[in-house]
Amino acid sequence: MAKGVHGDQQVGWAQLGSEYYASLWNGTAASWTNLHLLLPVWFRNSEANGIWSSAGFTYVVGSAYNSSTGRNEAVMWVGPWSCRVDYDGDHSVGVPDIFAFLSAWFAGDLRANFNGDGFLNVADIFAFLSAWFAGCP
Repeated sequence: MAKGVHGDQQVGWAQLGSEYYASLWNGTAASWTNLHLLLPVWFRNSEANGIWSSAGFTYVVGSAYNSSTGRNEAVMWVGPWSCRVDYDGDHSVGVPDIFAFLSAWFAGDLRANFNGDGFLNVADIFAFLSAWFAGCP
């Protein structure tokens, strides 16, 4: 369900099973980006309600249920999200992204749950490397 529009981008949420996931689209269903995967794993049922862009960045605001605090909380995503393997956020893909990801993974940072299954394990490393070698559009 779309809740906000800015230019050719739309935000809202998509339901998969019993969960709601904050989502971003660029005009087609095939362009869907699951913003929920960018939240720590203790968040559930997220939704995006507003979007705007400025100085090359896109800002999405919404809410998600924080299962560790037992309440809905405001959240904000800042992107571009066109390339998840730009892990260090420098707007280019290179070997430093691999080291940044592995540093997060070894530190137990739940944002390194790259495959989105809720568990930090070796499958996240393989998912990240597979995406890294595939490159970005």
